[in-house]
Amino acid sequence: MFKNIIFTEMLNNIKKEKNNLNYLETFKKEFFLSKEIIQKHKDFLESIKNIINVKITEKDFMVIYLFAFFDVEKDTDLETISLSLIDNIYNFQEINSEFIGLFNRYQDIYINWKNIDKKETLKKLTELFWEFELIHQLHINNNNDEDVKNFIENKNNKQKSILDLMYSIDKLQYFNSYVPVVFDENIVNNIHKNLKTAFWNLIKEELPSINAIIKLIEEIRIILIELVSNNNIIQNFDDIMDIQHIKTMNELGLTDVNYWFNKCSYLYSLLLELDSENNDEENKIKFNELNNFIKDDKNNMEKSYKCVDYLSYFMDKIILIKNIKLLNI
Repeated sequence: MFKNIIFTEMLNNIKKEKNNLNYLETFKKEFFLSKEIIQKHKDFLESIKNIINVKITEKDFMVIYLFAFFDVEKDTDLETISLSLIDNIYNFQEINSEFIGLFNRYQDIYINWKNIDKKETLKKLTELFWEFELIHQLHINNNNDEDVKNFIENKNNKQKSILDLMYSIDKLQYFNSYVPVVFDENIVNNIHKNLKTAFWNLIKEELPSINAIIKLIEEIRIILIELVSNNNIIQNFDDIMDIQHIKTMNELGLTDVNYWFNKCSYLYSLLLELDSENNDEENKIKFNELNNFIKDDKNNMEKSYKCVDYLSYFMDKIILIKNIKLLNI
């Protein structure tokens, strides 16, 4: 029945290349961008409207091949019904009760899936909108006036793009019904401060265990990869903050205060390279506080705590740099 709508050869190729992600991209371009193929599917749907209540578009119908032959969706019902529908279409020469049942079942499952997918998309976009607002609330006071101006401008542009996209999907119905947490600056800052203090105090209490610090180093590396395109910076980080080497040195009892101070010194140099020059003085002051404390007649545990405090400062700064970059994309 459908052989006049789509070439049998193409279907054979799809079956042959099932789950081949490289072929998937080729298929999408050749199939979904073909005006001829789109028109033929449209014609087919028009031809059955006198028998079936068609509730989907031709493009909605065309995605059965993706559901059936490529692992693009974990919904097994969609995969099963798509396979059955394709088999029916290509093996029967006329519309029959089995086809009608399969087609209606596909429409119901697909429309439900599409609505869920749309809602998830709107949910993520709405959360992203308020995430930009939260970034603004948490970090805006850490910048000079010029940076604040640029930060707000970029934030507003990003949020406008998100709103425009959501408007095209549902006229902002989901967004307008979403009730975010009230963004009172004092409340947000206090929560952020209390959580951060508890987190870093826990790291101090765990010393000389460095499991949490190792995880932080891994997180810093991930942020670095997102921030820089210079492989030399990443390679230098891997050499100096070599996790396996740090673990070995710690097991041997060789990670004393001077060892960690040297790591902090490297992080300070890295911060100077990544952060705005406008913040150089602030970064210098913070590192000098650590440097002077290490030189003072303090016990080693207090000095270790001070190194953890500097690591906390570095994490705040590099996350801020990352967030600013996100707004500038």
